[in-house]
Amino acid sequence: MPRPATPRGVAAAGLASIAHGPSGTFAIVRDFSAMLLDRDYNWCAETMLRKYGSAALVRAEHRAWEMLQDGNPGGRDIWTRIAATIRQIQANAQAA
Repeated sequence: MPRPATPRGVAAAGLASIAHGPSGTFAIVRDFSAMLLDRDYNWCAETMLRKYGSAALVRAEHRAWEMLQDGNPGGRDIWTRIAATIRQIQANAQAA
């Protein structure tokens, strides 16, 4: 029996996986925000700065707002922390 397609936005919704069993299809939900380390936030912030330059902060804040609008407070928390890390990197660069 073929598996149904994974719903769009599964990763953004914080779903760890989709399981298919005899009783049907169900989602296994996990909160990934507790699993991320400071180096993960730093890596993401540095990548955003390389890719978007001075617009990185605005993009991260907008993504946090989108997560909240989609009903994903965990995603909002992650993007808010990425935005804070971008602010810190920019402040350190200005101070140097």
